[in-house]
Amino acid sequence: MSAHPELVLRVGDIDLRPIVTVGPDATLQAAASVMQAHSIASVIVSRPDEPVAILTERDVTRAVAADRPPGTPAAGLASPRPLTVDADTVVLDAAGLMLTENVRHLVVTRDDRAVGVVSMRDLLAALVDAVTPERLYVMLQAISGSSAGSWPG
Repeated sequence: MSAHPELVLRVGDIDLRPIVTVGPDATLQAAASVMQAHSIASVIVSRPDEPVAILTERDVTRAVAADRPPGTPAAGLASPRPLTVDADTVVLDAAGLMLTENVRHLVVTRDDRAVGVVSMRDLLAALVDAVTPERLYVMLQAISGSSAGSWPG
């Protein structure tokens, strides 16, 4: 596929979710309220310019199941050192990392700065959208070595 770099979908090519943060002293209830207000499934627990942890719906569910009070500090329930991928990472590689590490969210970076968050659902949607008959035709042509380069019809 190196002959057709336009066929490679990268994380930075898809619509990233903005980074939504809560402070390290935020409570479980406050963090859950922020997630609900923004219709998102994770928040970054951070200090100024420094992501410390990621709190996800899965973490909130575990906390509720363990009967943790709403005033519990979110930072203590969050996963420290969120996994990151560079915006130039191939979408399939990012999805593979999520499967390997059993996570559903990655922080996306560009030039070592966090620029967004991507979920497994976002990656799957981007891959499904990218699989068009035209793109498949070009990919098959590249694999077969044929010089034909446009979708018939």
